[in-house]
Amino acid sequence: MGDGSDFDFFKFSLANPGTVTIKTVTSGDTVLGLFDDNGIENLLETTDDSGGSNSSLITSSLGAGTYYLDFRLNEE
Repeated sequence: MGDGSDFDFFKFSLANPGTVTIKTVTSGDTVLGLFDDNGIENLLETTDDSGGSNSSLITSSLGAGTYYLDFRLNEE
């Protein structure tokens, strides 16, 4: 992520364990990264184009806790 890309981080918390689904719906090609409560130090999952076309999709079973989501446009 040190390549100067424009990206946004979102923070969310789960009170209970569960399955989380995150999907982008946009005209641009997106990349998603899911991180644990250590922020960008521990990438749990990353995806590009897994949601069909240029969309990204993450479905993950997570424990209770705080997580971070990295959303960026793939400019390759």
